[in-house]
Amino acid sequence: MPPAAEKQSVPLTGDTFLEMMKDCSAEITSLCRLALDKTDDNLFALRSFALKLNFEAAQVEESLDKYGAKKNSAWCVFRSHIAAVKSFSEAVSKILLINEMIPRYRLMVIEGDFQNDTLRQISLLGAILTRAAQGVLAESGRLELLPQERSVFFEPRKDAQFTGTLSADKKAEHVAFPAAIIVQLTTAFLLESDQSQLQKLTAKLKRSDYAAYIPDVFSEKILRIAEEEFHNLQSMYDTHISSTDIEHLDGKLPVIRDHISLIYTLLEFATILAHYYERHIMRADHTLGDTIPVQAEELLIMLVEYAIRYAGLFMQSAQRICQAVLKRFSEQSVVKVSSPVYRGFHVRPSTLIAKIVLHYGSEVSLVTSDGSLYDASSPLELFRVNEKINAEKRRILFQRLALHNEIKNPPSEPCAMQEALKLIFFDLLSAQEITVYGANIPFGELTPNKDEDFPEYVKRILAFLLAQGLIDIRIDTHVQFVGDKHVLDDIAILAQNGYAEDNFGNDIMLPKELGYLHR
Repeated sequence: MPPAAEKQSVPLTGDTFLEMMKDCSAEITSLCRLALDKTDDNLFALRSFALKLNFEAAQVEESLDKYGAKKNSAWCVFRSHIAAVKSFSEAVSKILLINEMIPRYRLMVIEGDFQNDTLRQISLLGAILTRAAQGVLAESGRLELLPQERSVFFEPRKDAQFTGTLSADKKAEHVAFPAAIIVQLTTAFLLESDQSQLQKLTAKLKRSDYAAYIPDVFSEKILRIAEEEFHNLQSMYDTHISSTDIEHLDGKLPVIRDHISLIYTLLEFATILAHYYERHIMRADHTLGDTIPVQAEELLIMLVEYAIRYAGLFMQSAQRICQAVLKRFSEQSVVKVSSPVYRGFHVRPSTLIAKIVLHYGSEVSLVTSDGSLYDASSPLELFRVNEKINAEKRRILFQRLALHNEIKNPPSEPCAMQEALKLIFFDLLSAQEITVYGANIPFGELTPNKDEDFPEYVKRILAFLLAQGLIDIRIDTHVQFVGDKHVLDDIAILAQNGYAEDNFGNDIMLPKELGYLHR
């Protein structure tokens, strides 16, 4: 083996580990001491300082974990303080990035005071990071890690801030079919923002409930998944739209990009806070003593009322932009689907169809066989379609009944008419042309009216049972939807899956493509 590849094995002892950690931690302890000594410079409010502090904390944490410090009574407290510095220096770097970009982002107006709330988070995190740095220095002193003299490794400087941007004089790449890319981006944003449900979450919660909702409603895992999805959206834009002539087709596209980027950074920030809460507060190791630099309630308020709330609000505002862009670049189409088997367009199918239409923000109409148009975004409008469908079902059924022997040779006496009605009813049931929902059909009470002939009697009784919901006519009927192809594609998937119910109105699972309907 060449000499350069030879490694001298040194046994790990308390003394050898201490000597290694003196060298490994020298820079982070110097940085912590520098920040605490130079309070006038407010180094914790400088992103360049936070990034350097985070880098050094990560290096130290890696060395500590490599040798099992987390499970060692002498070193576990120091490791806990380092973890706090690592987490909150990263959080500071994210919140400072947000603050730097607020003037540059083209953001929609939302409720709340986002800019001042961001400044408040910077102040709160500065105090938390101060306490974490104090913990590192205190434990370094106990472990005798602090060097006697150490040169300053960081020269304080203000992070540069300029107005304006460089000239966009680079030739834009031409894209032959831009509409498909624009539709893909906007529909992906609408899908992800609906599935994340962040915009609906915080409005329902009280502060006293925040802790109870972790990890089932929002957690590090859930937030990290949402973070990755918005990172994917940002990458999609930067790969396929930025620096191409697509970006000039609609001035709203860069606005969408700014919202995606901001939401992504807010979710990164939220994930950091959720990680620290779950790892170090929710499952706190009480043997570590007072090593947590933040109160649980303070951290949860920052997580829910700032990070999650504003991510949700900006998602909501960007949804409207995406819907407007999607409407402009959408492809109009027509789809023919079966009507719902169970009770037609009642509450569930009508509500789900309206949700799909409202999700995309497009105009879609339902068209019946006689050419009547109904607004598919309104459940009440769709309820009205049942009148037409049921009338069509009755017309087809009565045409078939005209061939029935009891209709061809109708009885005239009331008792005989009632018996013949039962015979027709059971023939229809046997032929699966009707479905019975009532436990008992009250045939004895369904008497003919005076001067009513048998065919009129049969029609009236069947219409009555249908209106009362005791039966349904099992004749396949179809309707058409006209509008944005992407909306129609989802409506077709819904129809293929029984409008989320079986033939008797019981719930069935929808495919993942329609997962946003359950949010």
